[in-house]
Amino acid sequence: MGPLLRLTAVWLGIISIVLVSDASATPAVNPASIAADQLAVPLEPALTTPNGTVIKVVATNDDKPTLQQSFIYNVTNFNIKTRPKDAIPTSADEKTLLKIRNEESVLKKRREEQYAHAPMSDQISRLKRGPRTPLVRRARAKMMIVGDSISQGMEGDWTWRYRLWEWLDSQNVDFDFVGPWNGTRESTAPAPPPKPRMEGDPLPDEPPMVYGGYADGVNTRFQQPHFALWGRQAAQTKGEIQKMWFVTGPDGTLASIKSIVDNARAANPNINIILGDVVQRKAISIRADLPMITDQYNALLRDAVPKWNTQASPVAMAYIRDTYSCETQACPSGYDGLHPNAKGEYQIARAFSLALFYGFGIGTSTLSIPASVPGRDSPVPFNVVASASPYGITVTWGRIYGARKYGVRSRYWGLTDWEESSALTNRIDNTWVIKGSHYEYQIRVDNELDGTSAWSEVVDAVADPETIKGPSIINTFPTATGAQVSWTAVEGAEFYVALLFDSDTPGSWLSEVMVNGLSYTWEAQNVGRRHVVAVQAWNSVGGGLPDVGRSVIPGTADVSAPNSLLLYSLDPTTVLGVWKGTNVSASSATTNIASAEVAFLFPGVWNYEFAVSGLNGDLESPMSYGVHAPHPPDSVGSGNCEKYCIMVLPEPDPVPETKPGTLPDLPVLGGPGIDLSDQICAMTWQTTNPPTSEKANIITKTWSDSRAGQYLDTFLTKLDNSIDKTDDWLVPFFKQSIRSCSAQENGGTNVDCSFLEASTCIIDAAPKCSNYCPPESMFIHEL
Repeated sequence: MGPLLRLTAVWLGIISIVLVSDASATPAVNPASIAADQLAVPLEPALTTPNGTVIKVVATNDDKPTLQQSFIYNVTNFNIKTRPKDAIPTSADEKTLLKIRNEESVLKKRREEQYAHAPMSDQISRLKRGPRTPLVRRARAKMMIVGDSISQGMEGDWTWRYRLWEWLDSQNVDFDFVGPWNGTRESTAPAPPPKPRMEGDPLPDEPPMVYGGYADGVNTRFQQPHFALWGRQAAQTKGEIQKMWFVTGPDGTLASIKSIVDNARAANPNINIILGDVVQRKAISIRADLPMITDQYNALLRDAVPKWNTQASPVAMAYIRDTYSCETQACPSGYDGLHPNAKGEYQIARAFSLALFYGFGIGTSTLSIPASVPGRDSPVPFNVVASASPYGITVTWGRIYGARKYGVRSRYWGLTDWEESSALTNRIDNTWVIKGSHYEYQIRVDNELDGTSAWSEVVDAVADPETIKGPSIINTFPTATGAQVSWTAVEGAEFYVALLFDSDTPGSWLSEVMVNGLSYTWEAQNVGRRHVVAVQAWNSVGGGLPDVGRSVIPGTADVSAPNSLLLYSLDPTTVLGVWKGTNVSASSATTNIASAEVAFLFPGVWNYEFAVSGLNGDLESPMSYGVHAPHPPDSVGSGNCEKYCIMVLPEPDPVPETKPGTLPDLPVLGGPGIDLSDQICAMTWQTTNPPTSEKANIITKTWSDSRAGQYLDTFLTKLDNSIDKTDDWLVPFFKQSIRSCSAQENGGTNVDCSFLEASTCIIDAAPKCSNYCPPESMFIHEL
């Protein structure tokens, strides 16, 4: 098998692994010979494993001990003799037999109603084996990982890149990670409140945040280079790959991925590429469509990969989505409902190891995920200090390495309830305070799903801002596509900031726009939604407490007078008014129900008449008809709303639940179609001298990786349903599994299959693993 030239893996905001060969080939490995002179020890009793497997040492005719492992197959016990015989632990220092677990359901539970096949011990007794063929190492490879936040990681993360490197290193793969950057995303440096950007100004040319460190336990030999950046999108990466979230929907994202593939091939026509599909994430109430479009994109990608795959530049797909434990209803592998925690990093790395192993023949076994993964430390913040500052109140504390964010809670001095928020750096500035305000604060580390620390001690400060208040008069008028805002000048102001917030849309962000004049016109993203409008004045120190204008609904052409006014006299001095208002926009008319309670109406509510007008910013409707309040507890009016009618906002569409798919027997799509016979054959020879429990685990995992159990189960199922159904299943099994046996001449150089129909099929003394098809070779070499 020739050396791999290049391999690129792409996933989500793109991940790429690029493999480049050196000019010279690496010499073949000369594996250690198996020791045959181990001390004999008395045979030990059979060992039963938790899954019912019985392992025991038995004596053969030549008095050499060998290992037998029994499996339950159709309620019939049969034995598999595990080779090499002289690798069996017979040393006096070995107190425990090799414990071989069947984690992949080696032989799937068969239906008891099916025909009883002959025990495997009878079937395999016809076969004899020869010594192994050494595994040939591959040439040096260069790998580039391209992606977004999931691939770059945050300060203090291990990252899945490290777990993949760790696996490759353990497999003795000769490789280099390459890319323009080395670090994770570093934590934000503490700083005073920044000046907002003027609308129309270009975005500042900020350097990428790629200087963050890794978890404390990362190996110092870890090759850190990568091409992954927090917030990066496929559309942004596609134009850069040649040099070195579904913003456009599933089709547009797929087109961007195809551009990445094309540009990579333009740089190197022989590049090999692995594309990772997209993971689900924990439900976001305002994005009920996200699970569906994620599935749509993944389906498009799975359909496209075989079409993009070529012999010169193979393209494969890793099943990240079905390996990473993250669904809309729960995301145990993502600390924030998406980004991987320590367990999730292992899962992503494993998915790529499956693609590298099965798709490109890299490694001798796939990555194993530990049963338990250490969590993230969450120490209590220290040196918390609150003090008056020119901005109002500033709170600082000691930086905690690896803290994903900090929880902040504050309250006005003397109150009991706290208001909670969060911060990404070890400083907050409370700028929206009045001079003389007294506040208390507490801080904690918030690592989200990985846990939080206890709250720090309470600190307090009295505000002494040197900023200025916002304008005293603010005017707002709706337009067909947005709104116009104007305000009066503030003495000492150098400029102003318009603050806009969509209060009708859950999850909206506060928009800030710097303005040099006294007015601003903005185009709304959500026409027909209510927006809160405020204006902040900035002096040489910074921005102060803003003033709030009337809310505005963009897109409204007119405001009609409210109707259906109802008055409920709750008591002698209190009235509840309920009415209907209509907003007429260019595209639709929406009716909303509003209410207001008016109290302290002395000498009695029956002395008052009420009317209502509608407001949209400073745009006002005519007054409604007047209604005279009745004596309590009566009501009066022309509406049909029941007592205490309130406006009920429509519930958002529910986010559908998701569930992962089942990994196929071959857990990679596309690729060069590498023949893994040599590797899977060699994997069965890991129990070289001295035998250890770790090597026993390798055999266990080999069975899992080879998918041998699934292969046999599938074969037997097909045999049962075919016209050739027979209890003597070994003959058709090996005719299909051994290349020379399945050839027209029914024979071969190293395997003489002519005796299959008679008595015994003898494997030559020096067989070549290439004579067997994976994963069938697992059976051949386990006999």
